[in-house]
Amino acid sequence: PALGRFPHEAAAFDEATGITYLTEDTSDSAIYRHLPDHRTKPFVGGELQALKVSSKDRFRLSEGPKVGDAFNVEWVSVADPQALKASTRDQAHNLGAAFLSRGEGAWLSEGHVYICSTDGGPNRRGQLYRLDILSDGLDRLTLVAQAESEDSFANPDNITVSPWGDVFLAEDGAAPNGVRVLKPDGSLHHFARNALNGGKSEIAGICFSPDGKWLFLNLQWEGLTLAITGPFTV
Repeated sequence: PALGRFPHEAAAFDEATGITYLTEDTSDSAIYRHLPDHRTKPFVGGELQALKVSSKDRFRLSEGPKVGDAFNVEWVSVADPQALKASTRDQAHNLGAAFLSRGEGAWLSEGHVYICSTDGGPNRRGQLYRLDILSDGLDRLTLVAQAESEDSFANPDNITVSPWGDVFLAEDGAAPNGVRVLKPDGSLHHFARNALNGGKSEIAGICFSPDGKWLFLNLQWEGLTLAITGPFTV
């Protein structure tokens, strides 16, 4: 109950602080975080907050921003996370929280939370934001990638970050779905394509083994889990 009532999608948990970052899969979603009362009991009690772009009430993150645009952000507290009288996102937006179209994958890595808008951007083929968790309490949100053309990614959903800093994006769009890789220099590369049954199945649950030697992913419709060995060069 402490994490709120809304169409939950992904959660990225920070072991150092006990904070959980949450996405919401709906067209007018918000980005949330849960602050626990005690770090050692991260899912008991606490406070649910939503991301707000500083000095920009109800800013629409999925419409207009360009790659490289960065925003200082703050967090507003949702009074009734159980949504007994009003939806959680309506409460958040009434406090000025930003809109994100269909928040999907989220992954925490080295003080950054990567967040997908699966149908955001100019072509509604997706965006990838990076939330930088800053020590001064004023976090920063940067648009690091978005689909500008059909040659780019298509509707990123589940994501993971490799031990060497590449972001792997699993697609959930029109066939054939695949996996794209965003390098630290901002370049985007093809990594894999789903060749089974025309590639219609969503690729889900993508993650690395701790040593970075194996990449695991699921083909949702077929109910298959694949284990891929490296080297992972693209």
